[in-house]
Amino acid sequence: MNPLEQLRDIHLSEPIAQWPPAYGWWILLLMVIAVVIFSISFIVRHRRRSAAKRQALEALQNIDRDTDDWPQKVNGLLKRLALSYYPNEQVAKLHGDAWLAFLSQRLPEGKRTEFETAMGEFLTNLYQPSSVQVEAAVVVRQTELWIKRAVPPKKKPLISPEVDHV
Repeated sequence: MNPLEQLRDIHLSEPIAQWPPAYGWWILLLMVIAVVIFSISFIVRHRRRSAAKRQALEALQNIDRDTDDWPQKVNGLLKRLALSYYPNEQVAKLHGDAWLAFLSQRLPEGKRTEFETAMGEFLTNLYQPSSVQVEAAVVVRQTELWIKRAVPPKKKPLISPEVDHV
C-alpha cells in the first residue's frame, strides 16, 4: 500500500469575509462623515449669513434712478442692510456725518477716502430738492462697493451696553 493514498485532500480555509471591515476603515468612514457634515453646515451658515447681502445687491439694481426719490431708496437700503448685520442700538440712531463715518469705517483703508467723498456729498444733499444733482452712477457704484466689502462683518461687533449700576 502506498502511504500517499492515506493522505486527505488539501483542505482550503474559508475565504476571508469582507464584512465587518477592519477598525481603520470604520475610523476613515467616521472622518469622511464628519468632514461632509462640517462642510454642509459651513455652506448653509455662509449662505444664510450672506442672504441679506445678495438681496441688497439685487434691490440696488432694481432702484429706478430716474425718479426723484432714488437717493432716499439707496440710503434706506443701506440702513436696512446695516441693521441686518450690526446691532440696532449702534445703527438705528445714526444720520448725517455719524452715518457716513459708520459706513466708511466698515470699508478697507484704501477705499475710504473715495467712498467718503462720493457719499458725503450724496448724504448731505439727500433731502434737498431735486434741483441738486448727484451723480447716480457714482453713488450706486460706491453703494455696491460698500455692500460687497463691508457686509457681513468679518468679526462680531463689540457691543458695550450702557448699564447703570446702582
